[in-house]
Amino acid sequence: MSGNIPDYTVILAAGRGTRMQSPLLPKVCFKVNGVPAIKRALRTYQDCGIRRHLVVVGNLAGQVMETLGDEFDNVAYVYQKQQLGTANALRCLTRALPDLPPDSDLLIVAGDRLIAQSVLERLFDQYFSSRADLALLATRCQAKSTQGRIVMDPQREALAIVECADIRQRKAYRLLREKLLAQSRINSEELRGLIQDEFFVEPGKFSPEKAEAAFPGLWAALESNDEMASDALLDFIPEDKTRFVFQSRAGKVRLEAEDAAALPYGNTSVYLVKYGLLRQLLDRLDRDNAQQEEYLSDLPYLAYQQALEQDKLPCISVLRLDEPNRVLGFNNPAELLEVEKALRESSQQKEEPILDERHFHSLAQWQAYFDDWQNPDSAAAKMLQKLYGADEEIIVRQAALLHQVLQEYAQSRDGQGADDLVGLVRMPGRLNVMGRHVDHQGGNCNLMTISFETIMLLHPRQDDWVSLRHCDAARFAATKFSISELLAELPWEDWNSVVSSEALMQRFKEYGVDWSEYVKAAVLRLQKKFATEPLRGMDLVVAGNIPMAAGLSSSSSLIVGAAEAAVAVNALPTFPAQLVTLCGEGEWFVGTRGGNADHAAVKMGSQGSVVKVKFFPFAVEESVVFPASHVMLVCDSGIKARKSSSAKDQFNHRISCYRIGFELIR
Repeated sequence: MSGNIPDYTVILAAGRGTRMQSPLLPKVCFKVNGVPAIKRALRTYQDCGIRRHLVVVGNLAGQVMETLGDEFDNVAYVYQKQQLGTANALRCLTRALPDLPPDSDLLIVAGDRLIAQSVLERLFDQYFSSRADLALLATRCQAKSTQGRIVMDPQREALAIVECADIRQRKAYRLLREKLLAQSRINSEELRGLIQDEFFVEPGKFSPEKAEAAFPGLWAALESNDEMASDALLDFIPEDKTRFVFQSRAGKVRLEAEDAAALPYGNTSVYLVKYGLLRQLLDRLDRDNAQQEEYLSDLPYLAYQQALEQDKLPCISVLRLDEPNRVLGFNNPAELLEVEKALRESSQQKEEPILDERHFHSLAQWQAYFDDWQNPDSAAAKMLQKLYGADEEIIVRQAALLHQVLQEYAQSRDGQGADDLVGLVRMPGRLNVMGRHVDHQGGNCNLMTISFETIMLLHPRQDDWVSLRHCDAARFAATKFSISELLAELPWEDWNSVVSSEALMQRFKEYGVDWSEYVKAAVLRLQKKFATEPLRGMDLVVAGNIPMAAGLSSSSSLIVGAAEAAVAVNALPTFPAQLVTLCGEGEWFVGTRGGNADHAAVKMGSQGSVVKVKFFPFAVEESVVFPASHVMLVCDSGIKARKSSSAKDQFNHRISCYRIGFELIR
């Protein structure tokens, strides 16, 4: 496993898709706006960084292989002879590939599922950072949704998934039992009609074989007799079949069918799990359900029970989505049309990003807010104390920085910007407590933020220009750049092609590395990440008091601040761990090839705490309050280690030595 990316996708593409009413075309090969669904999905998994794919095929396997074969050469296929359910498809996989490393992380997904890349990346982050045994993706259920429902335990942790067929079965059993208890003999036709009405809700879907599978013994008895004694039929319907019963760490969880149907979140059949655990769970699977199939959706409850036995709860991570169009799928031609419509509307919605009202206010509002900071009862005073602690000297110093950027922006607008919507970003410097840079090799770091920081005021623009002003204009000249013009000067195949290009090296030889390059680094890395969304520009006003070239991350704070600003004005769907990684890679733009510990500290740190951060994959392991009885003393020698000069080469040399050393040991 490398980084926060699964090792394999496992795509389930063996189903017949009978409801698509096309016996000659597999469901996954139906075109969605001109592109076969499975090909469209695989492109997304590739864009997420997954490089190996396992596809389970069955019905019309050759067409699935042809559909993918003309574009992808990194796909292996497993054949499922009989369609005995999605979990059985995974059994076929484990039999075909028994030697797959047990610690391989698998993304398991249906072949027709179309998921936004940003959603998958959030799911990956949640799975790896929480160290969950299993992660799943859930969406809020819509009216008449046929999704399996996510059941939570009393601690609000994911417990199980119940399928709609089983919900209908439990409800039918309860109604049957109530009728039988109310009378001594009963007409069999009446009970058969109840089963058809409650279990086979769709017209024309009734099947005697499915009825016998869902109501074993009972259905056969009802078909062979016109009238029966209620006591004889009650033997087929013990009370525990009328509801769901799950074992949680708090005891039994009992759930009526109607309560299960009303649960808010539904399963999307998207899972993350290690291969070794998957094999263990499959060994515990059975077919005790309404369809007599091996349900893939039974895996979460089996994982929960195994973790309960081993005292390792919680073990399941659930990413809940309230936007239904971020995860799409179809079962019939009408649903396919809806999917196509949703994708078209999504591609056409290139509207101006909606600014978060919590973070953007008029310049006049910000000024009024901070003008009152010396009043101890004011909101500004309380906010400053929360950020910086009770030290009055620190609060006064940092409040002065905030006033500087507000005043500088007001002056730049010649007094005409009172109504301009602006935001404020603060990015502290950092200390690496115990140890030097080892993050680039996957080592852990213990990080603290300091009370010196970079402050940015940001104002969204309607074009793609980024203008920069610094409150210390004598040291940092004002400048601006166009994102599109900058892109035109550089190769754009991937981020490595950008940062390794001769064009970039030539730029630095001619013009050097000034402070604006760190802002460009952040903006360009985000533009590369969100390649189909042209970023709009912004006006930035910067002030800072982190000692420069002193090993306190003044440059990293500038990169993280610029990235936060670009994310805010463009409403980009990032999350903290992803932003940290992008900022670390962004700094390669100025020539340093380190890790992202500095950026993690700037983004993840909190006042008065030491944060332990791990890498490969990135995760915040714990945060410990720094003892009030101790002081961390930082001495600034005044010796400058400028990244724009020899310090960058020394740093890169050390990283190379690390890597050579590892290869020698290996």
